[in-house]
Amino acid sequence: MRSRQRTYAGLALLTIAILAGALVYTYTTAAGQISSLKSDGKNLCTTVESVVNSLSAVDSNTTQTMQQQIQEDNSIIAALNSTKSLSQN
Repeated sequence: MRSRQRTYAGLALLTIAILAGALVYTYTTAAGQISSLKSDGKNLCTTVESVVNSLSAVDSNTTQTMQQQIQEDNSIIAALNSTKSLSQN
């Protein structure tokens, strides 16, 4: 009876050791994956921020160019209107 209890105790300890090892392995693997995901996320945010900044500059330049074009068009329209004869008004 004593040897059977020792066998069960030994199997229980072996099972606990295997489970503990599996948990350590799982934790280590998960920690590595989390670290990698965190790094990838930071890189993605940096890239998105760069793209947004580029698009903001393009938007600003486009708006400025369109405003200048509108002013030029208004000047041309005013010049053309001033050349109309009074009878056409």
